[in-house]
Amino acid sequence: MQSAPLSDPLYYLRNAESVVDWCLSHYADLLTAEELEQLACWIALPEQARALLVRMVMRKGDLFRGDKLSYDEIPLLIPSLQALVAAGLVNDSPKISAEQMASVLVKQEIWQWLFDLDKQAKLNKQLSKAALLAHLADLDDGLAKTPAMWWPEGVQSILRLQVDGLFERLRLLFFGNLHQQWSEFVITELGYQTYEQVPIVAELRAFQKREEIEYYCHLHELGRRLEQQESLISLLVDVPKDHQVLWLQERLQHLLFGIGHYAERQGDIDAALQLYRRSGTNAAKVRELRVMEKHGELEQTYALARQYIEQTRQPATVMLLQRVAARCAKKLNRVYQVNKLIDPVSDTLRLPRNKDGVEQAVVMHYQGQGMQAYHLENDLFTGLFGLLFWQAIFAPVPGAFFNPYQLKPRDLYEEQFQKQRQTLIDAAFASLQSTDYQQRMLACWQAKQGVRNRFVNWTGLTPEVLQQALSCIPAKHLEKVFRQMLLDLKHHCSGMPDLVVFDQHNSTYELVEVKGPGDRLQEHQKLWLDFYQRNNIPAQVVYVEWMS
Repeated sequence: MQSAPLSDPLYYLRNAESVVDWCLSHYADLLTAEELEQLACWIALPEQARALLVRMVMRKGDLFRGDKLSYDEIPLLIPSLQALVAAGLVNDSPKISAEQMASVLVKQEIWQWLFDLDKQAKLNKQLSKAALLAHLADLDDGLAKTPAMWWPEGVQSILRLQVDGLFERLRLLFFGNLHQQWSEFVITELGYQTYEQVPIVAELRAFQKREEIEYYCHLHELGRRLEQQESLISLLVDVPKDHQVLWLQERLQHLLFGIGHYAERQGDIDAALQLYRRSGTNAAKVRELRVMEKHGELEQTYALARQYIEQTRQPATVMLLQRVAARCAKKLNRVYQVNKLIDPVSDTLRLPRNKDGVEQAVVMHYQGQGMQAYHLENDLFTGLFGLLFWQAIFAPVPGAFFNPYQLKPRDLYEEQFQKQRQTLIDAAFASLQSTDYQQRMLACWQAKQGVRNRFVNWTGLTPEVLQQALSCIPAKHLEKVFRQMLLDLKHHCSGMPDLVVFDQHNSTYELVEVKGPGDRLQEHQKLWLDFYQRNNIPAQVVYVEWMS
């Protein structure tokens, strides 16, 4: 699958055709007869007609002004539009509401429309669009009409896209979600970047049944209604049952948390607690406890917090749960010891001001002492992690990969990521017990150079950095850091120290967090520094003061 170069005026059409071909080759059995017929009609159309439909699909909404459509690369626009209408892919006389009619008009046109509807009305041309729409609502009889019926004297060239739902489902099948828009593939040169090729055979598809597609779309629509702050009652009525497909159930759990938070803000505490408990995510557990604490259920909150702490692996969440438990214990006159973070080793350096920033000033300081220092921030250990666990990251796991352009599996940040790849992850860790891991990572660096991977920044992970890291960082340190990362890959790939300093003469290294004047440690940085202290990994904070 190859994307077209942007130098081609119809590059977006070529890319859209590639997506359609890919979806037909992988998911034709999950498309309805009507959808397959619509695609066949589109494929059979002249090139410019096909391009015009893609242009319309890429725009927001399904209503368009025919007199506003203009594309330099589609000179035969009118015949192309007529072909789309004849094929039933576009409706040139749709029945729409007054509100929909107004949505494609500018303010002056709305004023003229209202004047033509009621010439006796004295409408000030200076009225805001909102005021004009309010006046229109008074004249709306609630019936859907064609544009010609709504405004015989005015704008009538309003079109409705008839395949919006079809292309939305194609977008879902290709991306695996509906928050990514067509533009992320259709108008980019993804084909000119290199991605790991993971086989996507029938048994590994994310969607195995049409019902699963509809379930996802229902969740997406419910999420959209939540964003629009529909009434809580109407949202709760449409919350679906749990799903047996793991990744769809995970999406439901995140949505339940969002609706629960909305219920909490609306003051419906019972509904909020029920939704948080059904969600079961870490965020939901924390909110549940805070709501219970706020409403004076101290005994229950304290007991539940301790239970959740025992069940939770993610350090950041454990810290939040411990704080709840500590507050409740204090109010209950009990003793509860929170695991306090260890203060990091620190030093203060007075350095000449550097135009390239405080980190570069510290780099030059260490280089002046005969060491090699690199400003890599999160790119060092995440890059090494990406090399060692490459096979696990790109393992052909059911539902993990939707298309050939993914830099990470869909479930990377879910609890099931590790469970479904445990054998491969264990094998990678086992290699750290001998010198095999060094050859394994070097071979991966050479074989995969430039291939996109969520963890690997090829610009930062140079051969020089890789060689020094493998010779100076003990395998036991790598293992400890990698196991910590696996506890929470979403959050543990950030907050790492700014610099790594290598002393090749002694085969040692140190991690350095740099803080300029007035800068303070953030929570996730404190957690990493505490982890380094507890595991005897050399790390310190360097506070910089500028020489006057």
